[in-house]
Amino acid sequence: ATKRLLVCNWAQAVEGGIDSAHISFLHRNLVELDKREDEIIHVKYGRSGNPIFSVVEADYGMLIGARRAGQDGRNYWRITPFLVPFYTMIPPVLFHSEESSGQRFDGHAWVPIDDYNVWTWTFTCQPNRPMSEEELLAGTKGGRWGPVDDDYRPLRNRDNDYLLDREMQRTENFTGLVGIPNQDAAVQESMGPIVNRTREHLGTSDSAIIAFRRIVLNLARDLETGIEPKEAGNGAWYNVRSGSIILDADVPFNEGAAHLLRGGQIIAAAD
Repeated sequence: ATKRLLVCNWAQAVEGGIDSAHISFLHRNLVELDKREDEIIHVKYGRSGNPIFSVVEADYGMLIGARRAGQDGRNYWRITPFLVPFYTMIPPVLFHSEESSGQRFDGHAWVPIDDYNVWTWTFTCQPNRPMSEEELLAGTKGGRWGPVDDDYRPLRNRDNDYLLDREMQRTENFTGLVGIPNQDAAVQESMGPIVNRTREHLGTSDSAIIAFRRIVLNLARDLETGIEPKEAGNGAWYNVRSGSIILDADVPFNEGAAHLLRGGQIIAAAD
């Protein structure tokens, strides 16, 4: 696990974690786009910038499915659990025929400090085998989730424009920024720590964000009347995972992927 400091409102950070649409552009890697599509399903179908979202209530919060059109009438689903009060799990990369050991699971805990700052804890696990030395080192200050200073603020931050590289933006990736965490931080922080949400125009791709806000507001209203969240007393509800899967068009994602979303089992590669 690694820790980073973001200068933004807590909700802005969480909403980035539950939005699966932004991977199609914010994290697009121009260099890798063509040469990896035959190996990695995510690269091929992740090009679609307009996933269709489905949200299902869950004991722990909600389960978010982002659907992209696949082949032969099938769909590619990326499935993200949001676990009350601030946990999100990133769907793993889906391979065509890679060994199951290629699957890595990442997630975040978005821990509010105050109205303007958030601790971001990032965790990585490999359920099918022991993690390699390289994977274990990836979370250090020099790894893919870093680097950060002694106060855990990313060295690429709003004050230095995240060290944006225009040549990289032109030839290598969408943002011109190094590292997925830095790309996320740029869009979460650059809007300012507090945003006037009455000026938003939410659409169908924001359905998970709308559902998240309803959950949080309902929890707050309950607490005002002395009702504590049931999730706090039911830790077993949190024994879940994220998932990625190809399903027939008529199969509900939460049913077709149910075997992937339970914690504690080995995950096989895609068919």
